[in-house]
Amino acid sequence: MYSCTYLGQGAFAKVFKGVNRETGEVYAIKITDFHEERSQGIPSQLLREISALTELGMMNHPNLVKLESVVPAIDKIYFFMEYCQGDLHSLIKSWRNHENTLNPLG
Repeated sequence: MYSCTYLGQGAFAKVFKGVNRETGEVYAIKITDFHEERSQGIPSQLLREISALTELGMMNHPNLVKLESVVPAIDKIYFFMEYCQGDLHSLIKSWRNHENTLNPLG
């Protein structure tokens, strides 16, 4: 149903760009694997992340990435999130490169 391209990974998850083949909608799909803790259910840190992202999503702020849905599986949780072009590291780096030319105070 989705065509996926690997974007990167962090300590607890891998992130893919997913395109719904039927609708063309684009998402960032974060896949968190917790198979080591299967017997204990969903880890509390994931439950907190889901809760925080859900609450932040209710704010509908243009500078916050929206959590579209969460899909649990046997040993993984899929976070379908708004896809943003680029990444935070590159954005901060570009700001630092231009900090002498940009003066928000006039």
